[in-house]
Amino acid sequence: MTYKVKINGKEYTLPARTLAVDEQMLAVSELGRRCSSGEISYSESVKRQHAFVNGLAPGAFPSLEETDINELTIAVMNIAAVYTNPSVNAMMNERLELVQRALNSSNAKNGKSDQSAT
Repeated sequence: MTYKVKINGKEYTLPARTLAVDEQMLAVSELGRRCSSGEISYSESVKRQHAFVNGLAPGAFPSLEETDINELTIAVMNIAAVYTNPSVNAMMNERLELVQRALNSSNAKNGKSDQSAT
């Protein structure tokens, strides 16, 4: 599967979603909680987000001192979305098919066709 993300107007091809990538995403997703609990500082949280993005999309951001934190946060969220969207979409499509089959079955039992009269 190919994963592409747009960061600061430039498109990057991300590596495959491997166990190592999932572990990185899990670690990044826990940064807010760890920062809130005082386990790590806000500065450390931002440094780890920066390393996460530049590790998966090398060169996406300049040095941490020059990086806009909002753009960095958006990039982290976009990367997570790019990696999780295919599985989320597949699950949603599967559920929609189940609902559609149930509706079709119900309509067939009630003697209704798939098309309603206007």
